[in-house]
Amino acid sequence: MHPLRLRFTLPAAVLVALVLGVVLAGRGGAAGVNICPATGPACLTAQLLPGQLRVGSDGVVIARFQNQASSNASHTVISVTLPAGTTPISITSSPAATCTLATLSCSFGSVAGKGVAKVFVRFTVTSSSGNAIAGATLTFDEGNGTSPTTDTVTAQSNAGVFNAGTTTGVNGKCTSSGSSLAAFSAGESISATYPAALASLNLPCTPVDTGVGGTIPGFTKNVVFVDLPLLSGNGLATLTIVFDTLPPGVNNVNQARLYEVPPTGSPFLVPDCVAGALPAGADACVNGKKKSGSSGVQFTVLAKGLGGDPKFNM
Repeated sequence: MHPLRLRFTLPAAVLVALVLGVVLAGRGGAAGVNICPATGPACLTAQLLPGQLRVGSDGVVIARFQNQASSNASHTVISVTLPAGTTPISITSSPAATCTLATLSCSFGSVAGKGVAKVFVRFTVTSSSGNAIAGATLTFDEGNGTSPTTDTVTAQSNAGVFNAGTTTGVNGKCTSSGSSLAAFSAGESISATYPAALASLNLPCTPVDTGVGGTIPGFTKNVVFVDLPLLSGNGLATLTIVFDTLPPGVNNVNQARLYEVPPTGSPFLVPDCVAGALPAGADACVNGKKKSGSSGVQFTVLAKGLGGDPKFNM
């Protein structure tokens, strides 16, 4: 399950019984025995964001290298391979490096011990794919006498989905500033309005996706989800979540309760906001609730972006 994803659903009256994964780098042989050790955290990761995109929308691939040694990695180059059905728009890096769009690569020179280098490639989706995977390649010189002159490490990204046509159950894009986005099914919908990504993330665009998933045990309504990076301003997005009908055993809107579905563990009640702000320790809160149509309910939710939190290594 996507570790950055906020997922919500609506339970019945009695409950029976939030996401950009990263595939770890390949570190075979003696490559980078200190800078990229065979065990422990991966020195190179790749992310494709957002995970759901429509043809014609933009996305971003993030390649991230962290030197695991205390010594420098010299002659460091990071390159990116985009999924099929995409066209690159721009390539940037953090810290600043010599980057080339034609080769989708950045040359950093020396990366200090424990230092981090990132490459961002923004792209446009040109055709659909159910299994869109990007890649990253890192080359460097460890200079310890036990590794090859040039060490090479590779990583694959999470698998994205590129949707064509008028698919409405999922939606995603990466825009230069804040925006809004919506997805819906026959019985549920979610829309998000959000500011730009936090500037310190150095992202070339703000990757967000929304969608409607399946049900989980003990719940009769489909799960709705949103993936958000850390956001600028107050750091919050405003979500409008609608369930067209109330679940069995819930007789009126006042009885309806929204639950968050974490990556692991049991669903838990989304708390009410406190004076228009998140309660301490919460990543989402209900800021309003009202009847929708003849027999449904609409929740207004404030949600914090999680993508870029250091624990997720963005």
